[in-house]
Amino acid sequence: MLRNSVDCVTGILVHQDIAMNAEVQTRKKYYNTEDDSLRRETTSLTGHPVMPVHTAEVLCQVEESGVIPGGWVGGDAWFGSLATSVEVFKRFSVHSTFIVKNNQDFFPMKALHAVLTARHGDRPAGHWVSMTTTISGVPLIAVAYAWSQKGVSYFISTCGSTEVSPIKYESKFEDAWGNTSFKLINRPKLAHYLYEYLPLIDEHNKQRQNILALEKVWLTKDVWFRNVTTLLGQCTVDMHRCFRNRMIEKGVAPTKVDSIRVLKFADLMCGCLKQWPKPKQHFLIVGNEDGKGDGRLTRIYGKDGERTKPPTKQQEQQGRNIGNAYVRNCFVCRGYLSKKGKQINNQTSFLCSKCHMPLCRTDRSKDEEFVRRGVDILLASMRTIMQATIVLFVAVKCMVRRSSSQRKNSYRYIQDAAAENKCIWRRFHHCICD
Repeated sequence: MLRNSVDCVTGILVHQDIAMNAEVQTRKKYYNTEDDSLRRETTSLTGHPVMPVHTAEVLCQVEESGVIPGGWVGGDAWFGSLATSVEVFKRFSVHSTFIVKNNQDFFPMKALHAVLTARHGDRPAGHWVSMTTTISGVPLIAVAYAWSQKGVSYFISTCGSTEVSPIKYESKFEDAWGNTSFKLINRPKLAHYLYEYLPLIDEHNKQRQNILALEKVWLTKDVWFRNVTTLLGQCTVDMHRCFRNRMIEKGVAPTKVDSIRVLKFADLMCGCLKQWPKPKQHFLIVGNEDGKGDGRLTRIYGKDGERTKPPTKQQEQQGRNIGNAYVRNCFVCRGYLSKKGKQINNQTSFLCSKCHMPLCRTDRSKDEEFVRRGVDILLASMRTIMQATIVLFVAVKCMVRRSSSQRKNSYRYIQDAAAENKCIWRRFHHCICD
């Protein structure tokens, strides 16, 4: 998960922080004191309580984003608290406005709600109450704003005004006939200013995830390639927004600039690129004759570590002392169709040395008709399991009515069927070791 900071003017990402596990996250700056990593940092509030996790995260975001003194930052309820506003102003001289929900330490939430209820009763929509104070030399404004008859939002800010905003809030509701209606209600300038910039990160993610949608086009099971895809999508959206602001600065009409969507902009960026030549797929085998194997593929072994089966009687009569190699159907080739529209079942004597997935050395990089993915592979594998279960049940049931020699053949058939399906769950995944 990435916690982002966005510039309010351009909408471009200015800083990203990777949310790690608790042990690594607490080693970051502002979580602990600089002289002793085991001692927690303290705040400037009364009694000097320890630094909350969300406050330390905001301080890192403000510092790494390069917000100048006298600037402004805002955030949603995860970051908002009285300690966050005080520490941001004390350490960086940066004003802030946050929504307060869960982090209620030192915040007069119950008192504000009581005053709001006492003044406006059961119909408080469009009204608000505020309190002001100064803590550690930082002026603070606490506001309780009723955006509907039941919903109340709480804000903490070091700047702004509680006067009525000229732009009213559009409150939507469902009428008695099921139609969506709306009405305009008042809200303070402080809340209006914050709500104008809060959706910027959501709009950035929407452009990347729903419109550009690289994650849906470049499917992968490699976590590192997935992260690179996300970062590439973020950079593309940032360049699109930078281009938009530059064109508006040059005097181009915003409506004309907005006609260039992020998909069209991505096509313009990639228009001059050449197709990267695909290297020929080649696997080196462990223990080959020239001794240059790199360990990506290994031979399929039997139960006792042998590579070949015992020779049959016909092979012994031909003078052979070893039998055929152990083979299995290649998992990748099973997902392709031949020119006649039938499933390809290429037998291979090699498997991946890490995940033991049976793989052949056929180059499928130019084949685009991969017919089974995701749910199709799951359904096909479940169908194989059901077929094997039915065959085993029928074979066991028929053993009762057969002679001793027929029972031996049936038992051998059951063993072969079990060996074929004992690793059926591995067929859900491609080999991701390369």
